[in-house]
Amino acid sequence: MKTYFDLLFARDPAGVEVVPGAHRWTVDTNWKIAAENFAADMYHVEHSHARPAELGLMQAVPDQGYQISAGMGFIGHAFTRPVSEDVGGEEPLHSYWTLPNIQTEFLAEQRKRIAEEKGAELARLIPLGHGALFPTFAWLDLEQFRLMRVHHPQGPDRTLIHQWCVLDKSLPEDVKDAVRKQYELTFGPAGLLEQDDGENWRECQNGMRGFIGRQLDSNMMLGLGSDRTAAEVVGDDDVPGIAGGIYSEINQRRFYELWKTYMQAASPESISKIPPTRI
Repeated sequence: MKTYFDLLFARDPAGVEVVPGAHRWTVDTNWKIAAENFAADMYHVEHSHARPAELGLMQAVPDQGYQISAGMGFIGHAFTRPVSEDVGGEEPLHSYWTLPNIQTEFLAEQRKRIAEEKGAELARLIPLGHGALFPTFAWLDLEQFRLMRVHHPQGPDRTLIHQWCVLDKSLPEDVKDAVRKQYELTFGPAGLLEQDDGENWRECQNGMRGFIGRQLDSNMMLGLGSDRTAAEVVGDDDVPGIAGGIYSEINQRRFYELWKTYMQAASPESISKIPPTRI
């Protein structure tokens, strides 16, 4: 996962910092539902977050993109349309959120530098999108903000979330403040999109709590048999992992493979080798 973590946390030569303090709240759901959402679930966006798109706040999600499993980590995102300023345009609009984004010019500079250092294919992955590191660490890296969080199990049907807003250190103070506000607007505890997700997770938990829900299997076959190497999808031979399309459940299958391995082990020490990612 180092290749991807560098794109997430080391694309600014000065490093990153977090807004002081942490947001903490609970959701009445099993921790795996929240973790899976960050690890793998791109197809909820057009449905769960449809209202912001109808209001003109979000762009339509393109069909081109990826879900990648690498070791114990997961990432996924759309191959977003080029930011207009990246290709000589004047509008400081990115390809996810339709509102003017004060961070756009700095992302363009980062993509340019990463392209020079590591190639255009890797630069195209910035911002990195949704992701997770098994079992409970997760992040969201979009054009308008970046966050990281931990899903703490507090029982089979309650999860405590610790979340931080991540900032590049070299950003001017006014840009940092604008990014923080965009984070709070969308994915803070009372954010427009965070509320959509929390409601979904609670209702999933409620549905599984019933008699019928507990008799049903989860179908995670989307994209089964069409996996490719991440190097092939991204276009860089050094990129690790295996990959599926943007609407694929490759990451769900890997997530629960890891979970099953640990649940069936006699002890953590008895797991001599993590199951390899494979096609």
